[in-house]
Amino acid sequence: MDPDESKVGRWSWKYQIVKILVRIVFYLFYRRIYVTGRENVPDGGGLIFVANHQNALMDALAVIFTSNYQPVYLARADLFRNPLIARILLFLKIMPVYRFRDGVDSMGRNEDTFEKTSAILSGGGCIGIMPEGNHGDEKRLRILKKGVFRIAFKAAEICDGSPDVKIVPVGLDYSNTKRVFEELVVNYGKPLPVSEYLGLYGLHPQKGINAMRKDLAESMQSLMIDVRDESNYGKDKLLLDIGCPLLIKQLSGRYSRTINRFEVCRAFTRSMYEYFEKNPRQADQTRLKSATFSEMLNKYEIPPGSIEKHGTYKNFLSVARRVLCFPPFIAGYFLHIIPYIVIHIALKKLKDPQFISSFKFGIGFVVIPLNYIFLAVLFFCYLPAVIAALLLAAVPVTGFIACRCNSYSQDFKDIMRFRRICRYDKDFGGTVYRLRSSIIKDLAPVLSLAEEKLK
Repeated sequence: MDPDESKVGRWSWKYQIVKILVRIVFYLFYRRIYVTGRENVPDGGGLIFVANHQNALMDALAVIFTSNYQPVYLARADLFRNPLIARILLFLKIMPVYRFRDGVDSMGRNEDTFEKTSAILSGGGCIGIMPEGNHGDEKRLRILKKGVFRIAFKAAEICDGSPDVKIVPVGLDYSNTKRVFEELVVNYGKPLPVSEYLGLYGLHPQKGINAMRKDLAESMQSLMIDVRDESNYGKDKLLLDIGCPLLIKQLSGRYSRTINRFEVCRAFTRSMYEYFEKNPRQADQTRLKSATFSEMLNKYEIPPGSIEKHGTYKNFLSVARRVLCFPPFIAGYFLHIIPYIVIHIALKKLKDPQFISSFKFGIGFVVIPLNYIFLAVLFFCYLPAVIAALLLAAVPVTGFIACRCNSYSQDFKDIMRFRRICRYDKDFGGTVYRLRSSIIKDLAPVLSLAEEKLK
């Protein structure tokens, strides 16, 4: 075992200092982070944190920064090829795991990884695993890979009950996986003691793994928004995008906070599948409409939220907000032009869109402080100290406003583009509105059922 790898599972004060500093930035990166179920996380070690994998590196950070532990995470082995990067990753408590694309010979090295992670757990440490094995921004739980269960059973056998190895399920949900200043929900579920499955595993390993996989999947699904029908995912997700805003309005603002909006969407999803299972013919008809509706929107690349009709008052507020935010938006844009250019260039080279947030966070963590140092030197060299200090204090505020205005502007542009298309293609606009109204009518029983669940 590499000397650095032998220490990766131990508590580290150096790592803790870095964690505290980066955690501050993480909480600034999101507009609001709501954490629930912390009381479900046991004291002591021997814990395996498992979460759904929607947003690349941000998923692991969400668990690290909302728990009091220093979990060791597993990452793909090709990241460790460079010795310097390998040492940095080991300092950050990240260990390599091998895949088939790394070569058949490399797969045998996973046994060594399983040994190391089992040793970490038996020594009272914690690890974190994304059991789906890959990431994607779809709001559904993919099939769980068996690696996490092999590690859990191996560690439980070594520990022999001290500590009692437990799997802690975590549900993550993002209001948007690509934008800055979005909302994040982190739900910790009740732990699954591995010892409860050891007897079955000893008699028949595959049955033991399957039993734990089933229970863990059900627990994780209950902690997230799970559009579980893979064959109808696109249709059902569109129904979710249409139905949830309606349900929030129907509840008259009682569910305005992040966690409550999440709970509304989760209740709608569960109610939709409950209703569809009892009414399969109606489900087929509604999904057919959803597919047609999706095709029409995709023709002009229109987001579903852009076709909602807004009254004169709301339109006026949208325009007024844009006008009022324009001066600080321009100031924020030019004061952050260097980080903007660096991130823009980096994202152009990015092949996997699921890493957009991770790249923005990582690059911003380095470049934005350097930008502030540059601005501080510039201000204090050419301006009176008081004015320079005031301007420097205003820089992050203008940056926040610029980011928010950029999001508002994109949404407003989508709405205006849809209306412009409707003026040139009146048949398209009329058909879209009629189809949407028909879908809403079909979803009425689902909305009622969801409202009952939330009372």
